[in-house]
Amino acid sequence: MIVDLHAETVGAGPAVLLVHGMGDDASGWAAAVAGLKDEFACTTIDLPGHGRSPAPAERAAYERESVLASMDAALTRDGAAPGGAVFVGHSLGGYLGLAHCLTRPGVIRGFVTPVASSATDDTTNGSS
Repeated sequence: MIVDLHAETVGAGPAVLLVHGMGDDASGWAAAVAGLKDEFACTTIDLPGHGRSPAPAERAAYERESVLASMDAALTRDGAAPGGAVFVGHSLGGYLGLAHCLTRPGVIRGFVTPVASSATDDTTNGSS
């Protein structure tokens, strides 16, 4: 299921995709975009149920593959990332960036995650 995510692109140059964490929205990247926009085309998105993106009732909209497909659609909708983007993800955005790298090899040019977690809700091995 693809969700029509809210996305904004500011600046010109090589593409950078900035993805926020859980409970945040694209506005959290304002300072980063201000510092990068003179040299890069910065695309920020609001994930499903965050910021100005819709919050579908269907659980499928929030599953990893659906979110990744929705992000891909947002990037290609306006030609925001010709030749691939550098993916910058914070927290949940970092997890999604890693998942994007693993499931779509060669699509993005680089991956940066200032803060991410590899934790899951699986406590069977004693970790969280």
